[in-house]
Amino acid sequence: MVRILRFTLAFSLLWASLAAAQAQPAEAAKDWHGTAKMSGKVVDSAGKSIEGVSVKLILPAAKGGTEAVTDKKGEWKVEQIADGDWLVEFRKDGFDPRQIPVQVGGKIKEPHLDVKMTKEGTDPNFAITDAAERAKALEAEKKFTEAAVMFEQLAAKYPQVPKLIAMAAQYYDKAGDFSKSADDLKKYTEVEPGNVDMQMFLGLEYIKAKRYPDAWQLMSGIDPARVTDPTYYMDAGYELLRAKQADEAYKYFDLVVTRFPPDKVTAVTNALYYRGLAGWQSVLNLGKDKQDSPEVKARGEQAKADLNKFLEIAPNSKEAPMAKKLLEAIK
Repeated sequence: MVRILRFTLAFSLLWASLAAAQAQPAEAAKDWHGTAKMSGKVVDSAGKSIEGVSVKLILPAAKGGTEAVTDKKGEWKVEQIADGDWLVEFRKDGFDPRQIPVQVGGKIKEPHLDVKMTKEGTDPNFAITDAAERAKALEAEKKFTEAAVMFEQLAAKYPQVPKLIAMAAQYYDKAGDFSKSADDLKKYTEVEPGNVDMQMFLGLEYIKAKRYPDAWQLMSGIDPARVTDPTYYMDAGYELLRAKQADEAYKYFDLVVTRFPPDKVTAVTNALYYRGLAGWQSVLNLGKDKQDSPEVKARGEQAKADLNKFLEIAPNSKEAPMAKKLLEAIK
């Protein structure tokens, strides 16, 4: 549960950094029809008129609006619209979409918009904001894979925004496609190698995808001085115990015990208990013919030492009764 909350929080922060919420002031519902007009012209970066641009006018207060298409001169016009705060969207294949807020009414009865559209891949601002809104709708319908694919496509168009591929990873995770989530997170960490949090999340996705060697190579290889929170390793161990991978889990709990100082009392204490638990489970997972080997006996003795140390430090913890039962079994 801790891992899930941390994972969700991290991506919530990414989401917030991608696009600001498009909150609109509360207004009484109204009809978008009226007596006002709006017109404009759309050109490219060289000033050349663009024909066939879809122009969508939305009046949020009315939850409706109208549309137009530019002619050969790049011009468009709509009539019989209401006063109010409108949003005007411009879309055409091969160009970055744009959205412009326009106030109709008061001193501006017939606003005219001169709009320049850039070649697709130049300006990601509205494309990202629009994707965020569409992703919310897809998520409400539990269409997580579709949302992931959408962000992957955006990432291909706007490689200058690596967080888009991280958003794709989030939705693959929600869809349960952990291998694709890991692949996308790896792309993100290659562009942002200094982001330790995302490297750790990549390691956790590897574990969920059962790519255990990849997870261990990554998470154990990060400079210990850059990892100040043992929770990442604890979460990895928990995930592996749930997957009945005691040998793998043991390694992560061992990292907490050996790498973190005594001031991380709670984490190190818990790691002692779980290292002991994982160590004993790994012994039990072996056939009886192998349990008498010196190496396996040493693992059993280490498990016993871990559990005794845990009981010494936390005799009244909720795990204490189970630790005592394990010790009885080890004897």
